[in-house]
Amino acid sequence: MNQTVIALTRDNSEYQAAALKRKGNVFSLIGVYQRQKNETNWAALGREILSSLGHADRSQKSELIVVAGFETAKALFYRINTPPVNAQQMADLVHLQAEALLPLPVEQMELFWRTDAEPSGRTGVTLAAVRKSSLQAFLREIQPLAPDRVLLESEGLIKAWRHLFGGNNDRTAIIYIGRSKSQICLAEGGKILQAINLDSTRGALEGEINSAERNVEKLAQDIFGTLRVFGDASIPIQLLSDGSEQLEKINQYLRKVGLNSHSVRMDEARLHRGAIDKERDVFEFLLPIAVAVLALEPEVKTLNIFTQSEITQRQKKAKSLLYSVKSAAAAAIIMAILWAITAYGTDAIKLGKIEKYLYNPDLNINVNQLQEQQRIKKIVAARRSDVLGLLKLINEVVPEGMVLDSIDLKKRQPVALAGHSGDVKLIEKLQERLIDIPGIKNIRPQIMPEKGNNKKPNEINFTLSFEYR
Repeated sequence: MNQTVIALTRDNSEYQAAALKRKGNVFSLIGVYQRQKNETNWAALGREILSSLGHADRSQKSELIVVAGFETAKALFYRINTPPVNAQQMADLVHLQAEALLPLPVEQMELFWRTDAEPSGRTGVTLAAVRKSSLQAFLREIQPLAPDRVLLESEGLIKAWRHLFGGNNDRTAIIYIGRSKSQICLAEGGKILQAINLDSTRGALEGEINSAERNVEKLAQDIFGTLRVFGDASIPIQLLSDGSEQLEKINQYLRKVGLNSHSVRMDEARLHRGAIDKERDVFEFLLPIAVAVLALEPEVKTLNIFTQSEITQRQKKAKSLLYSVKSAAAAAIIMAILWAITAYGTDAIKLGKIEKYLYNPDLNINVNQLQEQQRIKKIVAARRSDVLGLLKLINEVVPEGMVLDSIDLKKRQPVALAGHSGDVKLIEKLQERLIDIPGIKNIRPQIMPEKGNNKKPNEINFTLSFEYR
């Protein structure tokens, strides 16, 4: 199908949009659009673009897709590992691990994830977490636009790097330095693993020489710090460039301070620019172009935040979520106040003001109820940490050459593992390693009878159960 995508993005000062078509591996840029934030809104810009393309509206236009880009700065990324399990168990395991990672209670966050099979047989999970209040505010704003999907700008950048800049499957850090926002994305296999916004923007890197040099130094420090978060400061870097002297000098400085950086430019054969002649003019609109490239990607395993039907459902639920969000926010405030009292003593905070806030009838805060909720959460969290520890240990003791097909963790029942291996000795080795884990007892392995639909000849299916406390 010859589809046209209209992708819209926004930052603190302006809206940008791009309209693209794709034929095979070649993209055609139909038009780009730029409006100041105080001059328009999502829906108005969408109508303007439709009109410029000769469409009065989107009715009966199945070949026309409208997508909105969600800012990287509003998402937190994590990379976690789990044994291979079914979809429902995967959701439970992801939520379980997210509770230990997130800076806010998981009830206040919206989670999106994608699973990838790893060579070890384990399952890698790329997790993106967005604060619910921030996401709900965004959904309310884009509701009149009625986008078909909401996509992460950072994931779009990786797709654009692959398709337009000649990117590959290697583990790579991709850096985009824009006029008003910049980001660094970690990719492997052409897919996003993590992404973090950078403080240094192209605007800040211009200007007086001394100021610009200090900002480039700060950029390099930020990149070093981010790569350490990614786990390896020697990761190859690809700096997306428009060939300008400024970006090329930045790349030279990054190499000078020891970063494995290379600048890459857009392949002109991959993107027909239409009426836009200059490469730099196209680069100005790289974020909406990237989101459009992602929307035209046939691959289904993206971290797309919501499809249109899910957007509508979320908007309907927004009002019902309001009270629970307020309660969670109030609980968070109480915990912050208690932490401040503990850390700094009562001199730093006036207790009278705290009491006045907590018992304000207009806020409808049930302090006793919130304290009880926090007490229960602590108990649950303590028990969950044991489960997370067990999952981590199981991942560590599974011998190379063995694959766990599932792990079953049910309350008041033995833990059950199911898997397959090409060697019965590996099953014995797994049992020996589990024996050494404190809290595990009554290990019961069982070799399953061979089935005619085995994936490989000589493959041994097994189950193994044990009690854990």
